[in-house]
Amino acid sequence: MPEKGRRAAYLLLRLLIAIQDGLPYSSVMRDRSFLKRFALGIYVICFSIGVLTHTLDFLQLGPRPYAWAPLPFEVFWSSLVILDALVIVIILTGFLKVGLSLSAMIMTVDVLVNFYTLIVLENDGFAFAVPLQALFLGFVLGSIGFLWPRSETSALQ
Repeated sequence: MPEKGRRAAYLLLRLLIAIQDGLPYSSVMRDRSFLKRFALGIYVICFSIGVLTHTLDFLQLGPRPYAWAPLPFEVFWSSLVILDALVIVIILTGFLKVGLSLSAMIMTVDVLVNFYTLIVLENDGFAFAVPLQALFLGFVLGSIGFLWPRSETSALQ
């Protein structure tokens, strides 16, 4: 792994440790049941993997790592560095309705685009990722009802 890739992985690990150690915004996680914290932790871990994967693509392949793909796909995949990180921040800051909705939208589009790339564009490089992403999409869609805040006073949460 190139030095930049190791540095990105190290920074992501330090962020996750800092969150666990109790930065102010991690109180969102402490105020929930163990199962809800566990489920939200899966969201954070999976979207962190997305941030790391797409960041490494940029570091290893340059400013247009997906130039081989149709332009809308290239733009979408490139935007996932920011969108995946945004989901993490939104969830950890407690705006769960926004975070859960954005998670469902991102993963639905991601699975559809990657499945199209695997089947129609016949890019076998997606054969490993698509089933895992589809599994995570199922988890996201299946957990939204469990994680969705019930309070009338927390319109954004």
